[in-house]
Amino acid sequence: MSDDSRSVSGGGERPPAAGTVRAPAAATVGAGRPETARESAAARFAIDAGAIAALAEARHADPFAVLGPHPVGRDAYEIRAIFPGAEAVSVLLDRGADPVPMTRVHPAGIYVARIEAAERPGYRLRITWPAGVQETRDAYSYGPVPGYEEMWRVRDVGSCELPRL
Repeated sequence: MSDDSRSVSGGGERPPAAGTVRAPAAATVGAGRPETARESAAARFAIDAGAIAALAEARHADPFAVLGPHPVGRDAYEIRAIFPGAEAVSVLLDRGADPVPMTRVHPAGIYVARIEAAERPGYRLRITWPAGVQETRDAYSYGPVPGYEEMWRVRDVGSCELPRL
């Protein structure tokens, strides 16, 4: 395995890191009907229900707009991931805090955790699979990659025109 992905062994999850933000679950969803477990979990986070459904059905056109770290208010980020078949997922912050368990918001394996952070956090994910545990960098934690035109503009600082090819 590469150094970005490794298997680990050991006991269960530790309690959430001090300072993690936990939003209370809504008592009801919709017109006074009791909430289901999935609605309850999703209602606690800023991720859109339509985006969750699109990810679960593999039809979302821009997964970087939904997955990875996203600011959700003053000094708070949601980290979102999708791991079909995973039993549990936790966030391991680079700053050395205790693991933050992610909440499964869809049976297709969509997970979300809210953390307190003033800047975009660096982190790894601990994924519990039926056959073992894996730690890896989240591919969506890096953000979008600049396109061809943006790279030329960086290269030609001070130039108003793109080079002709």
